[in-house]
Amino acid sequence: MRFSCALIISILLINSNAFSQPADPSGAFTWGLRPDKTRILWTDNSSNEDEFRVERSTNGGAFAEIGSVLANETHFDDATVNPSNVYHYRVRAYRASDMSYSGYTLEVKGPDYLESSHFRVFYNTDDCYPSTGGSTHCTPSDLNAMSQNEYAARILEILEGAYEEYVTNFLFMVPWSPEGAEPIPINLKYCDGGGCAGGGGVGLGPALLDPYDHATNTGDPGSLVVPAHELFHMVQFHYDAIKTDPAGKWVIEGQARAIQDLVCIDAAGLTCQNCDDEPFGIAPYYGQVGNYLGNTNRPVNEISYSAALFWIYLCQQYGATNSEPERGFDFMAEFWDEADDDVNRDGIQVLNATLQNLGESDRFRDIFKNFVVANYAKQLTGPSVPSHYKYVDETQPPGPYDDVNLHLSEYLDPTEQIGPVLSDVRRWGALYHEVRPDPLVPYLQVDYQVDSPHPAFFCLLAIKGDDIVYEERHEGYSFEKSLANDAFEKIAVIVAGLEQDVNFRYSINGTNPILRILDPLTGRKARVGDKNTPEKFVAKLEVLDPDSNPIEGINPTAFNFQIGPQSVPAGNIVTNAYVQGQYWFVIQAPTQENNISYDLVASWSILSDTETNSVQYQPRADADNVLVIDKSGSMSIPPSKIEDAKDAAELYVDSWREGDKIGVVSFNCNASPADMLL
Repeated sequence: MRFSCALIISILLINSNAFSQPADPSGAFTWGLRPDKTRILWTDNSSNEDEFRVERSTNGGAFAEIGSVLANETHFDDATVNPSNVYHYRVRAYRASDMSYSGYTLEVKGPDYLESSHFRVFYNTDDCYPSTGGSTHCTPSDLNAMSQNEYAARILEILEGAYEEYVTNFLFMVPWSPEGAEPIPINLKYCDGGGCAGGGGVGLGPALLDPYDHATNTGDPGSLVVPAHELFHMVQFHYDAIKTDPAGKWVIEGQARAIQDLVCIDAAGLTCQNCDDEPFGIAPYYGQVGNYLGNTNRPVNEISYSAALFWIYLCQQYGATNSEPERGFDFMAEFWDEADDDVNRDGIQVLNATLQNLGESDRFRDIFKNFVVANYAKQLTGPSVPSHYKYVDETQPPGPYDDVNLHLSEYLDPTEQIGPVLSDVRRWGALYHEVRPDPLVPYLQVDYQVDSPHPAFFCLLAIKGDDIVYEERHEGYSFEKSLANDAFEKIAVIVAGLEQDVNFRYSINGTNPILRILDPLTGRKARVGDKNTPEKFVAKLEVLDPDSNPIEGINPTAFNFQIGPQSVPAGNIVTNAYVQGQYWFVIQAPTQENNISYDLVASWSILSDTETNSVQYQPRADADNVLVIDKSGSMSIPPSKIEDAKDAAELYVDSWREGDKIGVVSFNCNASPADMLL
């Protein structure tokens, strides 16, 4: 038998086209918009179709094509729905060049619905795929006492409770509806991991909507928090603001996650249902807080959901509502009220304007600094811990937040040095360095140097027990601090970027400082009178770091003195003061065996200094003493100057004995030698 070449080629072409028909679409499901409008959605698996064609069956009848959409489209809206009918849909791809079709999707049923004043909840109990699993589009068919779908009815009540919370209690705008004056469409369908909000209304994954017992925190908290979270997005969408923020999700998603800690919902006969103490379930607030605290070196205004803790901090610090769980929720309402006045701003601009409206002097920059320190200090409970370093949730179930991640965490031994180390911190991010000094470390020296053209924020905290006993802040390019170890348990340095990323170097060491006696000296003795009835004298010390800078902050009770063979009891230290980089003490001299000169020994920690024969025991006559008071105004700057002068004068007076005479001389000139000769 013979065949022509043309026939063979034709057969090959036909077979080739048969094998290359468009790939079948898949994953079809229905989405209710109104009682008379249903959206059909599917997944496009083809790369060479020209269009998708949608077919519908009414009340079990034959399928007929009702419309088509162009290639790459993945949904079709059927606006000819009669709510009294039962519809099924299927979709296939079509290619015009060879008039070929793909296979059909599975046949899916149009949704049923329940509605209330503000919402319509659409759902399917059958002919929906997948019918099981975490991404199911099917709602269980359980009925409540009113013969309504239990899931749809319960979600409807939760949404109405959230609506009342947002609109009635806190005066937010009504949630936006994509169907205008129609109730907001809510579909119990798998969407974006569990829940979504946007142009099709709200989607809630049925697998996450099992009943939740508010009283015992049992069941699925997603059935409460996911509807509240997604509905809050619809509230935000009504304002249509924050249009110029390049990473606006830190506002949109950060706030919506935060409201899971704030919202209070009346539903199903229960008052103030909330999940603020529920650490588990789908996308829990506590888990999001842990996500941020585990990685703080990220811009807080670019991290979407993980900015939730920042919004909670704002609410607790600047909101007016003091009751739980809604503490400070009114601050968010103030924020969106301001955002609506000018929609072409970013989140920081709106936040600053909101603070101004509330009469607050703080702005985003100030709040960020407090926020990053609070995330380290939040669990401290001592009397010196300021309120702006605390979160209310730390004292409530389910317990405190996670500890912030420490980028440096080390014990510091005597003479040990950490660094120099190169590091970097992101804009509006933070790093946390913690050292725990050995008790034998007499002092600590921290040195941070910025190598970038932009400054960083630094905060040093010295901690004993649960209290902050010393704090120092600095914004700039260099942060150096020498700190006496007053039995500190921890020294923390928080480094934060501001408007720009920052590269920096740091070192922390526990090398020994220098202790020196400045007065009395061998050549300038303290004359304390008779050995049996000795008097008071002034001793002056300085403690210098290796760079010869004075170290302040040493507890005066940490110093010990010895005169000759006699230790000076603590009760013999009459008074003390820190004066211009020096430690001054008024000491009641102890009795001695002989009227001679004795050595003075001063010690602190492992350091000591001895001044030979500097304390003289010998009966003495009364002395005349003169205080000079400067009235020229030169003592006003810095303010500590005049305070130090007052302390010094007081110590001098305290050191004099009965019988001594005091003279006071004032001057208001420049005290030059020419003036002195007049």
